[in-house]
Amino acid sequence: MFRIAVCDDEFIFAESIANACKSILEKRFGKESEKSFSVDFFTNGVDLLSKHGNDFWYDIIFLDIIMDQINGITLASVIRSQDKNVPIVFLTSSDEYALKGYEVQAYRYLIKSIAEFNEWSQLETVIDQLLIEKKKKQKRLTLKVAGGFKRIAFEDILYLEIYERKTKIHTKREDLIYNEKIGEISKQLDENIFIKCHQSYIVNLKYACEISRYNLVLINKVIIPISRVCWEDVKTAFLYNVSSR
Repeated sequence: MFRIAVCDDEFIFAESIANACKSILEKRFGKESEKSFSVDFFTNGVDLLSKHGNDFWYDIIFLDIIMDQINGITLASVIRSQDKNVPIVFLTSSDEYALKGYEVQAYRYLIKSIAEFNEWSQLETVIDQLLIEKKKKQKRLTLKVAGGFKRIAFEDILYLEIYERKTKIHTKREDLIYNEKIGEISKQLDENIFIKCHQSYIVNLKYACEISRYNLVLINKVIIPISRVCWEDVKTAFLYNVSSR
């Protein structure tokens, strides 16, 4: 599911941009469009904030910069405090807010123009770019952290392990520790990518390069133990994964 949010306090702009997004996505997804995407538009930032992050995440958010209740820059700052990853595209009539947009990691700026609403090639380009990026990133793990949520792309995770009644997630860049139990976190993982090797370990098979009796070696040379109970399943999954690379 590819989810888009549009927030503009001028109803005509919000509705027009949302309709343009729907038109573009219908062309991309065809008959499966109803199950493949959703586009919501809001006329104030409060309503947007009440939805994004509460077990519902948008893949892209279009924000008008100049709004009465909460301006787009402030709104983006609040969103960023809870979600470091979602692409934010500012809708503006000038580039005077470019520096402020940089501070909240704006993905792009689009110039608002009523005449372009029905076509708007820039909008189409942005959506196509993000569809490609989403496909590359595939799925992500969503975890609660202080003050919000953190999302980790499956492709960035090497393995997970039980650590002092908590869960340590080893990624390409860092190790992260969460209070949530490994069993609960594993419910979000893709069984075609991750496999339980031991009661204390779950491994991303993409990064497994060698297997020996009751041991799995990762590309970073870390050796993960394989329990007797898991041995046959891990061996089969490893051999299948290697042959399909």
